[in-house]
Amino acid sequence: MTCTNCGKEVADASGKCPDCGAALKVNQPPTDTAKPEESQVCRACGAPLRENVRFCTRCGTRVQTNSQDNVQHGEKETRNPDEKKSGGRLGGISVPLITVLTVSAVIIIFVLISIAPKQNEKDFLADMQEDTMQQEDEAPIAETDKGIEIEKDISAADTSQKNTIGNTMSKMPEKPEIIQLDPSYVRSIYASSELTDTTKTYKAETLLDGDRETCWSEGADGTGEGEYIYIEFTCPVYLSEISFLNGYMKNESVYHANGKIKRALISVDGEDFEAEFCDWEYGQVEYSLYTDNFVFDEPVRTQYLQITILEGQKGTKYDDICVTETDLWGYAEEGIAAGDQTMMDEPISIYDLYGTVLFDYESAYGSDCEYATYDMDDDGVEELIVSWGTSAADWTNTVFTVDGSANVVEVGEFYGLVSLYESENGDGIYSVYGHMGYQQVEWITKHGNELYAETIMAEETEEYYQNDNPIPMAGIKDGIARSE
Repeated sequence: MTCTNCGKEVADASGKCPDCGAALKVNQPPTDTAKPEESQVCRACGAPLRENVRFCTRCGTRVQTNSQDNVQHGEKETRNPDEKKSGGRLGGISVPLITVLTVSAVIIIFVLISIAPKQNEKDFLADMQEDTMQQEDEAPIAETDKGIEIEKDISAADTSQKNTIGNTMSKMPEKPEIIQLDPSYVRSIYASSELTDTTKTYKAETLLDGDRETCWSEGADGTGEGEYIYIEFTCPVYLSEISFLNGYMKNESVYHANGKIKRALISVDGEDFEAEFCDWEYGQVEYSLYTDNFVFDEPVRTQYLQITILEGQKGTKYDDICVTETDLWGYAEEGIAAGDQTMMDEPISIYDLYGTVLFDYESAYGSDCEYATYDMDDDGVEELIVSWGTSAADWTNTVFTVDGSANVVEVGEFYGLVSLYESENGDGIYSVYGHMGYQQVEWITKHGNELYAETIMAEETEEYYQNDNPIPMAGIKDGIARSE
């Protein structure tokens, strides 16, 4: 290389002239008239370049090949099909094919992204449905209105979830089946009066025998206002309907000759309902099972039923009021079978045991009657002691008990307006009568279904006998009220 300042020859690689110190122009063309190929020197600093380098080793400028120059100037590049450099071919795959595959890959990725949330949603809903079904097996059933709210909340979800809610709602407990309460549900049936003629007595029990040839007829004077039928059940029941075959349905002649109920009071535990009966011609009900049906708005729980005549309609020949059949509909207390008293959820009251007797005495003697209860022989059954009469001269105390078949049995009687005390030795009771300075004390005991009375004291005294264990008496009407 020649220094342009002093003309001295210097080495090609020198940056300054060694003689004058002037900077050398490295891009100066060589003294040789043959111009080297541009690819052999750096375009920026003029430094010679080795073959196949991409950057200048002196200044770092990127080396531009002829093929790159041709591309920049819009000239079509020609390459060996087997070359594996950037652009053109990649591993034997042409540019158009790469474009197609790239677009295809983008589409596939888009589809996968689109499908994935739906699949996850289905998996989520499936898991949710499984959890819901498991909760139905383990948790109490939700109330219907809550189930509806849940369904509204998930209205945008899969319909299978809605079906799960629907199934849950359908599992709500069903109401008990209404059935006819046959005689096995009836402990006793009793009437305030029964007509007796020259051939037979028209008993209350025939109301449940299913026979149109028999009937109950009240035996009071007139058209029977105030007479009643009393039915006691073996266990608490829910009454939903009472059906009657009103009048004596033996045949048309008998039907018209006798009377029938026009209005009645239907009484259950703590509630009274008034019922109006229809006045049918025989031909209208000849083949009917019932003439009148009375349906409660809601089943009523009770252990007794009383039907009291408020108004009767006399027949063409007789005033006597007749009823051929009475059928009862409902269901028993849950878990209690007909005739089963051991599973009752509450103890049997004295009124449950002796209600018919109390009604009988109350009907005959009104509020003057009193009663007491006491287990006289310590057998677990309290006896009923009814104190009744019309005057001190005929005042009587009658003892009743219940036998092993749940039948009320009259045991015996003792007399006088007396006070009752537990006996001192615990067996039986003391009956104390005192009047005008005279007293009589009797020891009353029960053995089996027999009653025994022994006088242990009879004397003039100013202080009548008493002890610390009196047996209280209650008015007969108080007893009826206490049971409601």
